[in-house]
Amino acid sequence: MTRADLKSFCCKPLSVCCIVLALISLALFFPSLRLFIVSSAERLLVHRPLRSPEKWSHVLLLCAGVMLFVSVAVASVSRVGIGEQGVGDLALFSTILILAFVVQNCAMLIDTDLTGWFLDSVNLWDHYVSVLNGRRTHLGMYPPLATFIYRLYASMTPPELLAGDWHQLAYSDAGSYLTLLYYLFSVIPFCLLCYDSVEGKKSEKLLLTLALCCSTPFLYALMRGNIVLFSCCAAFFFCRSRSSENAFVRAAGLLSLFVSVGTKLYPIAFAALLVKDRSWKDLKYCLATLALLFVLFLNCFDGGLSEIWNMVRSISDFTSSFRQHHNISLKRQLWDILSAFGGDAGMGLFPAVNVVVHIAFLAASGILFFLTRKRWVELMLLTLSCLLLPGIVRPYTEVFLVIPIIEMVGCRKKDVFIHLSLLFLLPMMLFICQLSVFITFHSFLVTFPLFALCVGEVVSERLSERRGGGTRAALPADR
Repeated sequence: MTRADLKSFCCKPLSVCCIVLALISLALFFPSLRLFIVSSAERLLVHRPLRSPEKWSHVLLLCAGVMLFVSVAVASVSRVGIGEQGVGDLALFSTILILAFVVQNCAMLIDTDLTGWFLDSVNLWDHYVSVLNGRRTHLGMYPPLATFIYRLYASMTPPELLAGDWHQLAYSDAGSYLTLLYYLFSVIPFCLLCYDSVEGKKSEKLLLTLALCCSTPFLYALMRGNIVLFSCCAAFFFCRSRSSENAFVRAAGLLSLFVSVGTKLYPIAFAALLVKDRSWKDLKYCLATLALLFVLFLNCFDGGLSEIWNMVRSISDFTSSFRQHHNISLKRQLWDILSAFGGDAGMGLFPAVNVVVHIAFLAASGILFFLTRKRWVELMLLTLSCLLLPGIVRPYTEVFLVIPIIEMVGCRKKDVFIHLSLLFLLPMMLFICQLSVFITFHSFLVTFPLFALCVGEVVSERLSERRGGGTRAALPADR
């Protein structure tokens, strides 16, 4: 940064305003500062104790989120910043994520009681419990490959540890080794895929990779020790392999799709890329491989092919109690919306409304997917299907949003729909305790606008093609 750049920056009131608003909002994320402001208001303004100081602290937190959203929006659209090109989307998005991570950890150093929601989740519970269940000879909710992986982990664990609870395994040497294996096969592939997928300088690659590692979906999945990270990396590699001219890489991508589906069923949605690309040979190979490997792994269990019904029954039993789970699926969001507006009297319509909305969402997503030429829209629609269509979806599944985010950041020509999509994704990605809890329980504030922005992008494409004389077929697919 030269002296001329700094002088030019200071002469722009809009630039200074965006920076100041962002810094104030990040400072307000400190619980101690919010409580200090509330207590000061009690002494200096109202001269009496407030009825609910926690409520006013929550209001300040929401104001901080709005200020951060507005400052980033203005900076992104107007390209304010230092230098001729201003602050790029990649640098802006990454810097906010990293700063939020730093702020959260500084706040935890000051007072862990006010910021301890993440600490309740840092136990790798999913990993250890799944290893203990790896002794079972029948399928549960996990697909055959995931169950087989946990069976391998269980075979590496001393029998006396498998006989206890997960705490006993977690604090043992064997549990520590299993944890290292989990990080090895989750964190390293994730970082390598993020780094390789970003186009630009090495500094930009490292910056965005670090930022995504500081995001809430990645850290929450890592804290829980869930196999969804392994599944996400496999689906990510499949999406990346589609643009390769190397036949071996494409074949490895098809195999990675099986790995993704074999550990979490819903990434089968990404197979739609093969249908749209009319890669019928690859699609046949993929389906044949899926069927063959599923049967192969099913033979490792006592029931053989009947284990499929055991898995379906376990999933059905689990999703039937969707209201009791930490759930962000479309089904749960519909329930919350209907119960908020209609109360108990309107819940009798829920089964019919649920079916209609799911069919409409699936049909609309399919139409948009085959109409668009924008790769980020394709990946966003497929990711939203993974987030919304299963009966129960846990918050760590949001890590799949990394796939369209990298595509959006890498677009050569960014329009208003990409800018707005990144803005709606920002609060979901910020590693801020209470803000993350709020977004998790109200994920429709993010998922529904993202779907609407995909609709807007496709409509804009069609209008542009109509004004350009319908040259769609002659144009290459946009990034």
